[in-house]
This record gives sequence, structure tokens and C-alpha cells, in this order.
Amino acid sequence: MADYHGETEGQRDLAARAAEWVDEIAKFLQSKAVSPLFWVARAIIFGLLGLALAVVAGVLTVDALVKLLDAYLFAGRVWITYFVIGGLALLLSLYAWRKMGKYRLVTGASA
Repeated sequence: MADYHGETEGQRDLAARAAEWVDEIAKFLQSKAVSPLFWVARAIIFGLLGLALAVVAGVLTVDALVKLLDAYLFAGRVWITYFVIGGLALLLSLYAWRKMGKYRLVTGASA
């Protein structure tokens, strides 16, 4: 029995099954490829945003520290302020270098 543009019931059923098959493949690909990539991209974006905010916060903190030390502690002698902040940065770097020592020796021995 042909009723719609000469199609039979079997042809419409075949088209419906093919459409369901394509839909299932699309859902499978989305669950296995697109969704994990979406989460990876989202983590990268939020990580970069967090890094940018941390850099801005660090710069503003150092700037505020320089202004406070210069205005209240050393009364306009900015070179002393720079010396103090440089010394603090040096001490922090030495502490980080010392903590890194055991990891540096492990990777350095294999090179």
C-alpha cells in the first residue's frame, strides 16, 4: 500500500530505524568524546582565569606593600623599601629552593 509519495510502510520503517541508529551513534559519540573534552576545556579555562586573578592579586599586594612601607615605615626612602622587599623575596626563594632540594637531586641524577 503506497500512500505518501509512493513510499511503502517498509520504507518508512527502514528510514525510522536508520534515524534511530544515527541518533544512538550521536549520543554515544557525545558521551565518549564531546563530554570529556568539554570538561577538559572547562578546567583549562577556569585554571587560566584563576591564574590571571592570582597574578593580579600578587601584583596589587606587592604594590600595596611598597606604598605602605615607603609612606609609613621608611618615610620617603624608597630604596630601603625595595631592599626589604628584595630581601623577603630572597628568603622566600631560598626556602622554596631548600624544599625543592630532594626532588632536584632525584631528577638531576637521571640526567
